[in-house]
Amino acid sequence: MNATETLKQKIKLLEHKKAMDKELLKEQFHVTLQSFKPGNLVKDLIGQVSSSSQVKGGLLKAAIGLTVGYFTKKLVTRKKQSLMRKLLGSAIQFGVTGLVARYAEPVKDKSVGFFKHIFHHSNSNGKQGKSFSPHDN
Repeated sequence: MNATETLKQKIKLLEHKKAMDKELLKEQFHVTLQSFKPGNLVKDLIGQVSSSSQVKGGLLKAAIGLTVGYFTKKLVTRKKQSLMRKLLGSAIQFGVTGLVARYAEPVKDKSVGFFKHIFHHSNSNGKQGKSFSPHDN
């Protein structure tokens, strides 16, 4: 083999590699295009959210905060609908929601203890009754 034939073989190999790379690039383009469709984006996001324990924990903290904040506002405003009471209730709701979301674990622990204390009762024989457990059905 002379240098010209060797060069021609190397050119053919590079052209073949170029054609293969082009096909791989086309396939990857179609995969990427499919992944950017709105339905697939939403599906992937839901899959990531449902599999991430950190996100689940954040959502739980937010839900607890919003719930406690809402009930705190209802306690403050009650049935009186004055503007000042509504503003005060909203401000308290905002503050309590933020605090509870930030300190969700201690709040959860205290609230479970509170409910255990409330629902723990004695029967007429003086024996201890069944206590409340958040895992009971």
